[in-house]
Order: sequence, then C-alpha cells, then structure tokens
Amino acid sequence: MTAGATSLVSILGLVSAVVRASQVELNLIPDGSDTAQSGAGSAIVVRWGNPSPPAQATDSKQIKTCQAYNRWCSCSGHPTATAWTANPLATLSYRLDIFAAGYGAPHTSGKCLNSPHINLTRNSIETAIQKTTTSVVRIHFNGGRPNVPYFVKISQSRNGVLRDNELTGPDGKKIPLGHPDSPYPVILSTPGQDYFLRTRIATATGNTGDWRSDLSSVSSDLSVSVELAPLLYSGLMKPYISGGVRTESYLNVAVILLDGLPHCTATLVSPNVLVTAAHCVDGYMTKDRLSSEKVTAAFGSDYSKPLFQTIVITHAAYPNDEERAFDPVTLRHDIAVLYLKNPVSFRGILPAELHDGTPSWQQIKSLGTILVFVGFGYDALAGEKKVLGIKRRASWAISGYDKYAVSFSTPGTNTCNGDSGGPAFLEDSKSRVLAAITSGGDDLACTYGFDTRIDAYLDWLKPRISQ
Repeated sequence: MTAGATSLVSILGLVSAVVRASQVELNLIPDGSDTAQSGAGSAIVVRWGNPSPPAQATDSKQIKTCQAYNRWCSCSGHPTATAWTANPLATLSYRLDIFAAGYGAPHTSGKCLNSPHINLTRNSIETAIQKTTTSVVRIHFNGGRPNVPYFVKISQSRNGVLRDNELTGPDGKKIPLGHPDSPYPVILSTPGQDYFLRTRIATATGNTGDWRSDLSSVSSDLSVSVELAPLLYSGLMKPYISGGVRTESYLNVAVILLDGLPHCTATLVSPNVLVTAAHCVDGYMTKDRLSSEKVTAAFGSDYSKPLFQTIVITHAAYPNDEERAFDPVTLRHDIAVLYLKNPVSFRGILPAELHDGTPSWQQIKSLGTILVFVGFGYDALAGEKKVLGIKRRASWAISGYDKYAVSFSTPGTNTCNGDSGGPAFLEDSKSRVLAAITSGGDDLACTYGFDTRIDAYLDWLKPRISQ
C-alpha cells in the first residue's frame, strides 16, 4: 500500500470467544536435542526422546616434551526435562537441567636429555565447553472456532540463559516472537492442528589447566501459557482488506480494552451503557477480570490517546434465555450490553438512537440504502507497518436479512479479521440511528459478513439500558 493509506480492519467479529482452555492442550514432547561442543571441535548434537543418552563431546590433546601431558574436556550429564501442568490446562511448567565439565592438565617443556629435564617451563592448557539443551512444547487445539487469537506467554525462573527460542505454526513457518503492537507472540486457533515452541537453555565452562576440573550445572524452571488475546490481535496474523478512512467523528463509538489492550468496539446507548457483540464478552469478561477493573472503555479516535480517562466496565449481559440464547459457534443472538462505572458526561458525546424497525429492512435492501460501519482496526502505512486501535469508517449496502441479522457481500472492500462489536449506522441529513452490531462472516476469503439487528432485540435491550 502507498504511504498514508488506511484500511478498515475487521469491524466484523470473525472469531468467537467460545474457545476455552480445555480446547487447548500443551505438552512436552520427546523431540528435543542436546548439543555439546568442547574446545575448537565440532558440535555434537543428540536428539533425545525418553530416554536417550546425552550428547557428550570430548577434546583431548597429547603434548610431548620429555613426557606426555594431556588436556581433556567434556560436555556430559543427561539433560532432563520434567514437566508438570497447572490449571487451566493451557499452562505447562517444566524444568530443564544440564551439566558440563572441563578438565585440564599442565605440562612442562624444555630441552630434553637422557637425564632429568633442564630449562623447564611450566605451561597451562586451556579447555572450553559449551552445552545447550532444547525442549519442545506442543500446543494443540482440540476444537472451537478457527482463527481466534491467543497470546503465547513464556516465563523463566532460576538460572540459565534462554537462547534462540522459536515458535512455528502448522504450516512450518516461523512466527515472530516480538511485534511492536503486541506484548506477546500471537497465534490463531487451528482446530485439530499443532504449534511448536522450542525453548533452549545454555551453559558454558572452561579452565586453564593445572590439574583441576571446572563444572557448570544449570537448572531452569520455565512456564508456557496460552491465553485468549483481545480479538483485535487476529489482525496481526491474517491479511486485512484495504478500504475505509480514519475518522474523528462518531464520538459515541468506543474501544473496549482488556488489560489496557484494544479488544472490541462498542456504542454508547445511554450515559452508562454500551452495546457490543456477545462474543466480545463470552470468555473474555470473566468475573475476576471485571472485579479487578481490568475491562475499560476508551473514547476518541486512537485508543492510546483517549479524549478523557478510560471508564471501568463493571459488568455485562447477553441473551441467555431459552428462546434467545447466544450461540458462540454460529454467533446467533450476538448482542450484549456493558455497564460503565461512571456515566459519560463529555461534551459532544451523546447516546446513539436505536433503530425501531422503521424503515424496514426490506425497504433498506430494496432501495440499496448505504450503512456506515465504524470500528477500531489497523492503519497500514509504507512498508506494511501496522498501527492498531485506530477508529475508521466504511460504507456499503446490505445484500440480505433474516429475523435476527443482516448480511452483505462486498469483495474488495469488505471488513476482515479483527475488531468486533462495532456499529452499523443508518444516516440521513436529520438523524444517525444504530441499526446493527457487527458479528461474523467469512474470515478466510473476507467476502461476506453479517450483523445482528438492533430492532430484533429492542424488547431485550430497553429494560437493560434503563437500569
């Protein structure tokens, strides 16, 4: 894309929070390796299963004066990888232990006669040993919706040096362990497939001879956890569709933050109530997260530069009765309300008016009425740089509707992967009405999407908005 171009990224919620920790399994597999290198010799690599001997490298040199002296060094000691799991199942803790030893001997040199040495000179023979042990963690997705973003968190305690960690996807391609817009590596759920994380620790030792040995032993406790990431982070891993423009209007459209990171889009419908998608709530806005005030709303055109201090979201609700219960697989009844700790009183931010069914969706479709979609996504600048959490808008007409949702197909300008729960407005010269909530679509080709109708849930919404 050219410099300064913008993109509207997945105002659609193309993924769902249905994925639970039980749908992700982590285990340590017998696919590691033990590498030993002594002195200036070649590295010896032994792949280890369970059990398997460690890699041992020796380097000896015989030095002849009037007598023979030797140096010898080795990398030995079996690398052990002990794993234990903790709740939830998507956390794996394990320990790596490695050992290296070096032995050196001095020698003397001088003029040799048939009798004792003369002009003796004492010399030391140095040794050098390096040892690296690699473990492999398999991340397996049992089920759930595809392309849900997850963070991979790696932590280490005790001693040892982590070196050259590597994360690969089901296609064998490496996944970056760092990104300027993400605090952790991001993977997308791929039901039935695996990701592999290789972690390595290293140790080294050596000596300068003198008939002594030097030892180095390393034990390192590691923990790998796979946790649901804010939905917007799927945009780091999947292509995005060009189209749409940045906007500083639509002041009543907010971005929802999880632990300070952009997650979904929502619309103010009363001074202390927001409307968003249910799949932005389910699995994400847990009791612990809400009670610790880690779910907030920010108003403005850039999540990192809000118009005023973010507001805490205290609780949330979505349809769960027998007649209309949110389905995290099909995204049916994908609507939710969020309650703010403090009402919004900033000048110019007014609650959105709700669509009551007039004009009808039949009229909207037959007339080709354009809807305006608003959400927080990515900016694409020169060099494919991405900047997340930027408000933008795009417009198109619907192509179909049913009792609870409207659909559209706009190849080339459709939304794709990322922000969810944003509004679709009906606009004219006199009014701007919240007509639908962005929900889901075809997240592979990004040619199709559907939104949840506001008018179909007025009887559910109004009592909760007036609380």
